[in-house]
Amino acid sequence: MTSTALSPAEIAENCLVSGGAITQRVARAEESGLVRSQRSASGKRTVMVELTPRGHQAIERNIEVLIGRERQLLAGMPAGEQRQLEGLLRDVLAQMSGD
Repeated sequence: MTSTALSPAEIAENCLVSGGAITQRVARAEESGLVRSQRSASGKRTVMVELTPRGHQAIERNIEVLIGRERQLLAGMPAGEQRQLEGLLRDVLAQMSGD
C-alpha cells in the first residue's frame, strides 16, 4: 500500500456518507478492479484502500466528463453570478475543511 491509501472511515468522512455505504462501494470497486484493499500493517483490523492503475484511469476519464458537464450547467449563467457562486462554494469548502 502507498501513502495515498485511506481507511474506509476516512473515505466516508471525506465523501460525507455512512461507513456502510462506503463498505459496499469499496467492495463493488474492488470487484471491478478499480481499488485494492489490504489489512493495515499495524496488525489491527483496519483495512486500507487505494486506487489501482485502472482506478486512476477511470478517474481521469470521468473527471473530464464532469468538468464538461459543469461548464454546460454554468454556460447560461451571467459572469457575475458565476463569481458569486464560486465565492459561496469556496465558503462551503472552507467550512467543511475546518478553516
